[in-house]
Amino acid sequence: MTRDVITASPATPIHEAARLMVEHGVSGLPVIDADGCLVGIISDGDLILRQRRRKETPWWHLFFINGEQIAREYQRAVGTTIGEVMTRPVVTISPVWGIEVAASILDSRNLRRLPVVLDGRLVGIVSRAYVIEALAASSVRATSSPPAASPTPRGDSPG
Repeated sequence: MTRDVITASPATPIHEAARLMVEHGVSGLPVIDADGCLVGIISDGDLILRQRRRKETPWWHLFFINGEQIAREYQRAVGTTIGEVMTRPVVTISPVWGIEVAASILDSRNLRRLPVVLDGRLVGIVSRAYVIEALAASSVRATSSPPAASPTPRGDSPG
């Protein structure tokens, strides 16, 4: 887990989020409130969504769509702060779970980053890149350490 996480607040302007992502070479930022609690996440996908041309919806289709959903989609498309366009709720993981569980969640949910939360507060983040780095580091350790003595297979004992 990466503990030194670049974060933003819900009041941060969109252009500032984009600048932070570029400056730090990350594709997403956890969004935390004044108490350090995770309230959302903003990703490059959220920013790209704003640049896409909106689909024309037939007028009659509006009768079958949830009004709150329409309002949320509009807010995400035209919002000017992170709080207006961020993804919420956020899929998170506890720091007590291992990297294998984090990798499984990243894969099964098709996520690129997974905030690590303890008692609602952000303590770190696990990204796909971090999982790959951990895999590479473990393979280096495995090849640089002397081989473990293998036990004698059953049925092959001398005598």
